Amino acid sequence: MRPILTVLGAIIALWYAACLPMNVREVLTEADRAGVVIVPVAAIDRIDTGTVPLLLNNINALGGTWSQERPRLPAPHQIVQALWDSTVTEGLFNRKGELSNRNLLYHAGTTLFPTLLGFLIGTGLGILLAVGIVHSRAMDMSVMPWAIISQTIPIVAL
Repeated sequence: MRPILTVLGAIIALWYAACLPMNVREVLTEADRAGVVIVPVAAIDRIDTGTVPLLLNNINALGGTWSQERPRLPAPHQIVQALWDSTVTEGLFNRKGELSNRNLLYHAGTTLFPTLLGFLIGTGLGILLAVGIVHSRAMDMSVMPWAIISQTIPIVAL
């Protein structure tokens, strides 16, 4: 259990660290608009400046990196908050008593139903085809070569 938690902690730490370079330009733009002195001072110069120099020269203005409203890379706590809001906070039903399309569970059901339906149809057809091949010599001779050929083609090619 300890190795799993260690790897999970390392992934989350790397994720938070990756948020800094991914979101630094937007944070510095917001700080510049708020009147904070940014290095380099001119916005046009910041375009040509690398991410690492921007981070090192403006450490005092990076506080909002993990709390932006629309970040390039959201922090892990922002993802958890969005999942919580879209499943628990957002009601499952709207005012009319219908399923609310703003809830994540609605969309999970919308995805799950066709997936299960396709699985059932494919399973049913596969069973029917297998029974037909086993019990009919003509079907065995006509369908079995196609089944063998379909298994020799790499799935990437399909």
